[in-house]
Amino acid sequence: MRHPTPSVAWILAALVSLAASASADQVIADDLIVQGSECVGSGCVDGETFGFDTLRMKGDVLGIQFTDTSSSSGFPTTDWQITINDDDASGTASHFSIEDLDAGTVPFTLEAGAPTDSIHVASDGDVGIGTAAPTEGFALDVAGSLRADAVIDVTGTVRSGTKAGIVPADDFADGEASVAFGTPFAGDYVVTLTAVTDKASRNFRPTLVDQDENGFTVSAGRKNVNRLIEIHWIAQSVGE
Repeated sequence: MRHPTPSVAWILAALVSLAASASADQVIADDLIVQGSECVGSGCVDGETFGFDTLRMKGDVLGIQFTDTSSSSGFPTTDWQITINDDDASGTASHFSIEDLDAGTVPFTLEAGAPTDSIHVASDGDVGIGTAAPTEGFALDVAGSLRADAVIDVTGTVRSGTKAGIVPADDFADGEASVAFGTPFAGDYVVTLTAVTDKASRNFRPTLVDQDENGFTVSAGRKNVNRLIEIHWIAQSVGE
């Protein structure tokens, strides 16, 4: 039986070593600079066509996890993850989500097919929902109907001819509290009052005792103030 020469034996050993290292983890202890494009994932192929993509993630399960290893007291440690579509590879939902891994919640989800400008933040910080041009001077501009399952607290103008706000129980003295408008009403207006109390009661009905273009005074009754949490009000121009 012939044995391989030393040079051939060395080549065979090197090939075996390379084959083993090809599937092993690689740790780079220095900076890594890629001047071309990079593809990461099980779907990447030799000769990948990148176009203008600098970084591409390609595969049936895609996600970027941010694992915070901070151990010092007071430092934040929450782990986050960006998930693209379902992470179980079942393909039951197409979405872009941001997950709070520590809390087990998904505070932000953008579903596939959402229209252009579903959420648009302008250069001045104003937010448009369904519009690329939120009205200047409004922090939030919604192009469409708005629905809320709970109270919307408003201290300024809701729309032309309408104002709204809340009167907390601490503002009442001898059963009454006054509301002053930042901008007076130019004409007649009506006020709708809703009391929030520590216990539901049909007999608790706040009333207006005075009003003019600059504001109004509401009475909750001296006995009822002890049960009052706050009063929600809406002042609306007659004819609106």
